[in-house]
Amino acid sequence: MESDIKKQSEINFLNFFRERYPDFPKGKLVAGESPDFMVRSTGGNHTGIEITSLYRNHFNQADDIPGKMVYVRLLEKIRELTEHYVSEPLTVKILIGPYPRISDAHILSLAARTSVTIRENLPTATQPVTVTGTRRLSPPIRGVVVEYNSWKTVSDWEVLLPLGMDHDIIHDLDAVIDRKEEKLPLYYSSGISECWLLILCDHLMTERNINIYNKLSLHPFRSAFQKVFLLEIMKAGYMELV
Repeated sequence: MESDIKKQSEINFLNFFRERYPDFPKGKLVAGESPDFMVRSTGGNHTGIEITSLYRNHFNQADDIPGKMVYVRLLEKIRELTEHYVSEPLTVKILIGPYPRISDAHILSLAARTSVTIRENLPTATQPVTVTGTRRLSPPIRGVVVEYNSWKTVSDWEVLLPLGMDHDIIHDLDAVIDRKEEKLPLYYSSGISECWLLILCDHLMTERNINIYNKLSLHPFRSAFQKVFLLEIMKAGYMELV
């Protein structure tokens, strides 16, 4: 069951990327293991696509964030209000900015507005991932990602907090790429002609006045993968690193 959930989620986010990247290879998308996917073309030049993640579960690292328990209570109230109307198991990630601060007195009203927005933008089997940006949300909530996964039986709700700039993001990305490159001989043994790497990230953690996208674009990433992408889900956007 866990492997089915993981594979379906990979399919969801690969299609999410596919809809946004105009030069995605044409052909039949086939799920595998090494690499995670193959795009089979009629000409025989098949493209492998490996999927991995940059950051995981950084809310649990945020013990020093002031007022962390207020965010927990807010998440619980949003979930309670939403699940009163929605029975399908969902994966929900809510990005909360540091300002303005949330007080207990504001939890109910903020949770009610956020729950309505989530219910108005529910994913479907044909559009399994929805992203809601700041224009439709009330501060300090900055973004909401909702995923529908037909294999899931229980919902997962998570708060994403800005932890500040990851000053080692270049190192982290290089490490992810290097780790996956070690498996390239195995990937090519599946009969592919080239291999891409898609790195998923909920959101890039940034401080004020730091242009992380400029920093990434100026770094000369190198890889034996033909293409490497960083997909920032909360912004519904990607960067081509290689």
